[in-house]
Amino acid sequence: MNYNTVYVGMDVHKKSFSLCCYTNEKEQAEYLQKMELHYSKILNYLEAMRFHYGDDVLFICGYETGCLGYTLYHDLMGHNVKCIILAPTTIP
Repeated sequence: MNYNTVYVGMDVHKKSFSLCCYTNEKEQAEYLQKMELHYSKILNYLEAMRFHYGDDVLFICGYETGCLGYTLYHDLMGHNVKCIILAPTTIP
């Protein structure tokens, strides 16, 4: 099944990233993965997720700024990955 938009939640820490995907169609988090702290690992994860969601998928990544500030945001946007900064109060 192809999805137009997949939301990627990212839990960002000093030593690792934890990511998962969410679609409005399934209404559940899936493909949880913990990885090393480097934006290239996120790019690899997104590329692997195309197998599940299709080549025409739009990934929208989001995270709460903390120890990394806006560095991750700029790294992802620099590689044409849509990224938003989330306030803790907006995350259910």
